[in-house]
Formats: sequence, C-alpha cells, structure tokens
Amino acid sequence: MHSLRRPLVWLWWRLVEILLIAQCRLSSKRGRRLGLIPSRPVEIDTLGEATMLPRPELYRCLRDGSIEPQKSEVSALTASGVVLANGETREADVVVLGTGWETDHSFLSEDVRARIGYECDGSYLYRQMIAPDVPGLVFVGSASTIENIATYAIQARWLAKLLAGVHALPEIAEMRRDVTEMKTWKRGVMPFSRARGARLLLHMLHYHDQLLVDMGVDPRRKGVFAPFKEVFAPYQPSD
Repeated sequence: MHSLRRPLVWLWWRLVEILLIAQCRLSSKRGRRLGLIPSRPVEIDTLGEATMLPRPELYRCLRDGSIEPQKSEVSALTASGVVLANGETREADVVVLGTGWETDHSFLSEDVRARIGYECDGSYLYRQMIAPDVPGLVFVGSASTIENIATYAIQARWLAKLLAGVHALPEIAEMRRDVTEMKTWKRGVMPFSRARGARLLLHMLHYHDQLLVDMGVDPRRKGVFAPFKEVFAPYQPSD
C-alpha cells in the first residue's frame, strides 16, 4: 500500500498544503510582503517541534500589517533591541525567549538510565511507556501526539487494565524487537529531534488503536455506517 499508492498519498498532502496556504493566506501577494510558506513539505514539517496552532487573529494581524514577520533568527541582543541573523536590527521593548525544554531523568539511578537506553534522539519505549529491561517502571505521559490529553487517558486505562490482569505484556525479546522496529521506522520518516523517541503526532490514531487492541477493545469506533465512517469521518470525543 505504501509503495503502489505513494502517488495518491503525495497528492493528498499537496491538497492539504494548498488548503493551508489558501485559508491562512500564507503567500507573498506578488512580493508585496514576506511569504510565509514553509520550505519543507507539510507531512515532514508537521513532525517537528515547531508545529503549533496559532489563534486565527495572528493571520489577520499578519495580513493587515500590525505584525511584521521575519524569517530569521536572533544572533545578538543589544541595549535597545535585537540583531537578526540576516543583518537587520530591530528595536524591542520586550524579547520573549521561547527556548523549549529538555527531558531530565536524572532522578533515576545511573543503572536504570543505562538500561532504559537514552540516545541522541531520546528514549524508545514499548508502547511509548515501558522500557523492556526495567521491570515495573512505566512512563505515562511521555508520548507526543496531537491530542495529548486523550492519549494519556488511554495510556492510563491501558496501565490500569495491565495491573488488573486484563492483558499481559509480551516476552522481553518481543518487546525489544518491537522497540527496534519503531526506532528504525521513526528514524526513516521523521526529521531528527532530541525527543524523536517520544514523537507520534500525525500517527496518533494508529497508536491509540494499538492500545485498544491490547486491551481487547475494538479499534473501529464508529458504530453506525461503519466501516464507511471509519475511513471518511473524523473521530469525535464520543468515539
């Protein structure tokens, strides 16, 4: 499916790009303002930490000129503003540093951290929760998805049913194999990030389905007009 239907997948993402460019009016208007179309394809760009959903007012402010965008980086701070990497200087009353964060597991012993296996792109866990070589340790809330609250609620339910004996973990060798396959796949399709091991984002629903199947729950959540709605209708909170 991923090979023979690749042109269809490519076309679908191009339609998504066209919709985003049109709805948010990201083009440069024949050079009269800075174009805001990302340089990378949307299916790759959406897998990065820079993904965000700003309020609609932002785009209106960009169009009417009350916000002037800059495609650059801050190279230096001055007494009255900033110097950008493109050589321009901007006066500024306030500079907001959105630096992000790094996950810190230093509260765990060195032996445990070594068995979890941290790498340059983060830690890879079975079902995004369990380190196969550290029995009894579970991370709920470490997966990065589009709808984190729903994801963590399903993870908590999955863990509760595991503790209640409703389902069981596979053998350690099988969990290691699953983790290795996940690592190979992520490194093949996702751009580098120090948190790539926890990243799912657009693949959230597939991950949710995995957890539901583990718990013995039917992953096809559309009760009426299924499977047609499974393919074409969005998932709602009731699903």
